[in-house]
Amino acid sequence: MPDGDSIGHRMWGDLILAQGNSWNRRNAYAGLLDHMTDEEMARAFRTTWINTEGGFSSEQIFLAFRKFDDRHNPRHWFMASHEMTRHAGFSAVITIFRGCRLETEDGISWSVSQDVARRFAFTAADEDANGVGLVIRGVCQRDRVRFYFDDTDLHEEEIVVDPRFVLERTQVESVTGDEESGSHTSPGEEENS
Repeated sequence: MPDGDSIGHRMWGDLILAQGNSWNRRNAYAGLLDHMTDEEMARAFRTTWINTEGGFSSEQIFLAFRKFDDRHNPRHWFMASHEMTRHAGFSAVITIFRGCRLETEDGISWSVSQDVARRFAFTAADEDANGVGLVIRGVCQRDRVRFYFDDTDLHEEEIVVDPRFVLERTQVESVTGDEESGSHTSPGEEENS
């Protein structure tokens, strides 16, 4: 059987993914919570998280964080074995990156890859009224990382962390336009064409 797989996990995951768009998937997850065991909830959260563009509502995220707090955080329910191994191999303090709009700098999804964050910054630029996306660098303690996910074709190397625990934030880049034809600037640099 695949890592972390069970009949219940597949059933809930398939049911959620069958809902089509991100909004319907998040709502399906929320509506099914009362019918799942804790382990099924954790595995369905993972399935929904990594297969749903746009993430969850704050209420759903913090429900999962409260239910699986520092005293009871069975990460093996959420993370595949290769993700657990990578998480365990991180140094005590991790440098992480986030591609975002200025007003979404406090998000919970970060990456250990600056290139991945840059890709998200270009997406953010497309959604921003001013057409600007940012790449933010920060640090966090490994013990503060809730989850590490790298189980998609996009290889996001995603760190899920409460933004209160991301320290030493610095803007390292701003981008405009799409990734192929857009421009990048680092603070203090002239814009490249």
